[in-house]
Amino acid sequence: MSAFRSRLLIATLVVSVAVNLLIVGGLIGRTLNDGPAASMPPHLGWLIRDTKPDVRDMLRERLRATAPQMRELRGNMRRAQRAFNELASEDPLDEAAIEAALARIRTSNLEFQEAMHRQMTDIIRELDGEDRRKAIRYLQARTRVDDRRGRHGGPRGRDRDRAREWRAEGPRDTEQSDPTP
Repeated sequence: MSAFRSRLLIATLVVSVAVNLLIVGGLIGRTLNDGPAASMPPHLGWLIRDTKPDVRDMLRERLRATAPQMRELRGNMRRAQRAFNELASEDPLDEAAIEAALARIRTSNLEFQEAMHRQMTDIIRELDGEDRRKAIRYLQARTRVDDRRGRHGGPRGRDRDRAREWRAEGPRDTEQSDPTP
């Protein structure tokens, strides 16, 4: 194998590991810093946080019922990532095994995303128009803050409080539609 191809493979592996660590770190950080209550499964608790109490209780039970499946899917992602990490640190490098490990990472990530998207669809179906709009405003506020800061994860401190107020009240006019300073 040429030196260029070896360097390209190593660079690709490093980028892949970085992206996967970013995803897992974001999930952990979201849960630890401003995630749902400890009794709420961390994956979609944000979606029902601002709903009416009776709807929130019903949806919370649905999320709890699927928590073991989601835990298993997250575990699959972590195991696939650990397997890749071990293979990537071996000498000599087994390219076929690394490619297979990366394929397992992609597969486990896709399975997790598909399950979360099914849950989101089920939850959104149960929300009335007002609660759906709150969820969308929350996503928009968070995206604006993330885009402005060029990082992943929710807003912190004063920006987090402004995003929450904005999410609850909605934009008043175009001058105030951005929740960040």
